[in-house]
Amino acid sequence: MEAVLAQNSDGLTLWTQRRTRTDALLAKHATNSETQRTLTELRGVASTMEPMFRTRTERLGERVAVVRRRSDEIEESLNDLARSKLKLETSRMLSRERENLRKAMTDVSGTLEQPVAADIDPGVREDLNATHEAIILAEALLEVKAN
Repeated sequence: MEAVLAQNSDGLTLWTQRRTRTDALLAKHATNSETQRTLTELRGVASTMEPMFRTRTERLGERVAVVRRRSDEIEESLNDLARSKLKLETSRMLSRERENLRKAMTDVSGTLEQPVAADIDPGVREDLNATHEAIILAEALLEVKAN
């Protein structure tokens, strides 16, 4: 569409130049009736074509502007969609990480059905508590990253 607009704009410029050049030639050759008749005929054609090209160029310019605005709106919507997709992927990743942390915490600390044995070595118990705290901190960090 922009190529057609450019062609019509060029056509308008050329017809304007032809009309101006014909006017100048008419003023120069006012004495010769055959030349004057031919130039008057050419000026009439140029005077008819110039407004036609002007109107067409204006109409095409308006249509190109509408298409550009619509294209910009579509581009903005695509960018919004890409941002939403990224947020969704991030949210899914964080959800998987939280689930993995909960699973690791459950595996480390035991479950209600199978608690960790009470007679466990105190060093192992301390390691389990430190791991439990690290998991809680990691989960909190994931939540902060999500927001």
